[in-house]
Amino acid sequence: MTINFASSPLTVSKVYLNLQAHLRDKLVKQIDTLPLDQLDKMLEVTFPYIVYEELREVHLAILKRHPNIPQPFLRQLGTNSDLYAILPLQVQRQIWQVCLSYFTVIQTDILFRLMRICLGTEYSRC
Repeated sequence: MTINFASSPLTVSKVYLNLQAHLRDKLVKQIDTLPLDQLDKMLEVTFPYIVYEELREVHLAILKRHPNIPQPFLRQLGTNSDLYAILPLQVQRQIWQVCLSYFTVIQTDILFRLMRICLGTEYSRC
């Protein structure tokens, strides 16, 4: 049996996106049960693809479960502010331990934002 996509409401892109979402969700569920050595392997194999938003959920699940992410990965994550912003707090803490200067930059930015807020309002409200 063949499906004629031209006459079907399903497009090839919809099928692809649904299949991708299904496989991604299935993989994320499996990550919860993987032992640490397999998490290491998965992180190493999949890390180059972290720039693809469609796959990022897989990477975030691996990173969130990993108690000791290897330093090279932490350094790369720390240099990408867009990725850093969406990382779970426990991963950010691991980055801070490796890259103390990055922690300082983040804290300085927060301090300057707070100062701008306080200078824009009454000082007693800060």
